[in-house]
Amino acid sequence: MKTNSSNVDAVCKHDDDLYVRFHSGKCYKYIGAGMLYYDIIAAESVGQFLNREVKPHYDFAMVEASEFEAFEAEGSTSVLIFQFTGGKNCFF
Repeated sequence: MKTNSSNVDAVCKHDDDLYVRFHSGKCYKYIGAGMLYYDIIAAESVGQFLNREVKPHYDFAMVEASEFEAFEAEGSTSVLIFQFTGGKNCFF
C-alpha cells in the first residue's frame, strides 16, 4: 500500500512479516513485524514509526522488488489510506 511518506513508498504485510519499499526502490522484509502493519499505516509519520518501532526491534533482510510487488499485488491486507490537512491519517 502506498504511503504519504517522504522516504517510504509503500508497505505490505505477508504472513508474519512487514515489507517496506523505499522511494529509492530498495525493499526490505522485517521479520516478525507483520503485526505492526495497521499501526505503521495509521502513524502520523510512517518513517518515524519505522525508525522508532520497527528497525530497532526486528531483524531484516533486503528483498527483490519483484517479491515485494508480488505480495502487494496479492492484496494481502489492503487498506485505503488518506491524509487530511492536519497531518492525521484515516484508513478504511
